Amino acid sequence: MATIFRNGNVIVGNGEIVEKGAVAINGNTITFVGPTKRIRPSKKDTVFDISGKSILPGLIDAHVHLCLDGSPDPMTSISKDSIPQLTLKAASHARQTLDAGVTTIRDMGGNCL
Repeated sequence: MATIFRNGNVIVGNGEIVEKGAVAINGNTITFVGPTKRIRPSKKDTVFDISGKSILPGLIDAHVHLCLDGSPDPMTSISKDSIPQLTLKAASHARQTLDAGVTTIRDMGGNCL
């Protein structure tokens, strides 16, 4: 069972805008992005008509620090952690970022991985 948003303007990650586009989501995964005419919803799918609206399937953050913890002195904090600890911290921060709707990131200075 998918959730489908159709007939709107879909802003694709490369800057393209698909007019009368659709986005399908199954669980937590975007399964389709493209023209509405290329997707056939089943009777079990939840469909939203977003005519006259725009949708952006996923956000991009081009400046993140996955290894830093946001403490007042993050560099001291990072110097005390082992590489495995930093890796686990970075993985946790990546999961939090994804759960917030950001699907693409660029890690700045991520020498911990």
